[in-house]
Amino acid sequence: MLCLQCLCFAMKANKLRNNNPGVLLFTPWYPNRYDSMFGLFVQRHAEIISVDEPVVVIYIHGTDQNLKSNFEIEVSQKDNLQEIRIYFTKKSNNKGVLSGISSMIRYIRAFFKVWRFYKKNFNLPDIIHVNVLTRSGLQALYLKCIYKIPYVITEHWSRYMPGNNSFRGWIHKQLTKIVVKNARAVSAVSQKLLKSMKDAGLEHSNYKLMYNYVDTHLFKPPKENIKNEVIHFLHVSCFEDKSKNISGIINVIEQLQTMGYDFKMTMVGDGVDFDRVQNLIAEKNLNSVITCTGVLEGQALASYYQQADYQVLFSNYETFGIVVYEGLAAGLPAITTKTADFDHHIDEKKGILVDVKDQQGLFEAMKYCIEKQPEFKTDYLRNYAIQYFSKDAVLQQIKDLYDSALKQGYVNQ
Repeated sequence: MLCLQCLCFAMKANKLRNNNPGVLLFTPWYPNRYDSMFGLFVQRHAEIISVDEPVVVIYIHGTDQNLKSNFEIEVSQKDNLQEIRIYFTKKSNNKGVLSGISSMIRYIRAFFKVWRFYKKNFNLPDIIHVNVLTRSGLQALYLKCIYKIPYVITEHWSRYMPGNNSFRGWIHKQLTKIVVKNARAVSAVSQKLLKSMKDAGLEHSNYKLMYNYVDTHLFKPPKENIKNEVIHFLHVSCFEDKSKNISGIINVIEQLQTMGYDFKMTMVGDGVDFDRVQNLIAEKNLNSVITCTGVLEGQALASYYQQADYQVLFSNYETFGIVVYEGLAAGLPAITTKTADFDHHIDEKKGILVDVKDQQGLFEAMKYCIEKQPEFKTDYLRNYAIQYFSKDAVLQQIKDLYDSALKQGYVNQ
């Protein structure tokens, strides 16, 4: 149970009502009315936590879409998890810097509106869990200063990593350092991300590793192994070429086709570069080889993992790369770059590693799979995913994170 001794003591000491969440989660990334996939991994974390403790999620979303009013609050509930989404309009007659200031003011107003709504319906939480810095961290820091509520951080963002390098601006960096310094514990979803945060000057004495959760009940091997007539590769991503390097995969596929190799590639997903990817496929006359499905969720996505022979992810940088581990849970080996912690988790028993941007290396790996058709032990792949990324495994990591924060003796006053 997540009811650690210190958390139980805090709850008993305050005689909390039934409408008191053990955990309040702040996040700038979360599924919403405009994008059901945005921050899905954060929602999965919230669902895991709610297995043992009541959880409330607060998510603030600015939009250029027309709203019925300047601020709209939506509330949904599933078992122990309650989600509060507040939408605000970013539209402004101002331009340039003034437009940005106007949007920031509306964001702050949205925070205080949703906080007043929260206070009317819930008692103070025992701990705040910040997902993705920096705005959500500033909200937690404010509440810590006013109500003495401790907070922990889980970071998912790749902006600190050398391949991205978008953690910029002196003021932004200083605010982030203050938020990190005042947290009880800080976690990241991979060792590489954790190191990149430290390299960016985000020092803390209590860093933890906390993986994203893979639904090992959904992603599982097929009941029957049906061999494909030709090797079938699978790529699943958000179709953002800067990070995923889908164009590099297409270049390698063109090279393989030119040399006469017979195979298929299915690309699953959608995103900012979806049209660009489709145009590139058409320009290279690869429509007979590559099929783009668009976004798939649930069983529809799981079935593609089950039907493929090998997964291909050729990313320039990754913080976690959940699709690779979803594939492992389904018994699907991976060809992937040495990003995130793949060089720790993916060895010769689980797939093939290639260097970042090494198209020749990817070519050789895919060529090897087409010619030699190496077999991997399905049960071994799946058991590895269960051991490290299943609900039970990640829940234990979250418990450790909270325990390390709450054992310092804090009790709500």
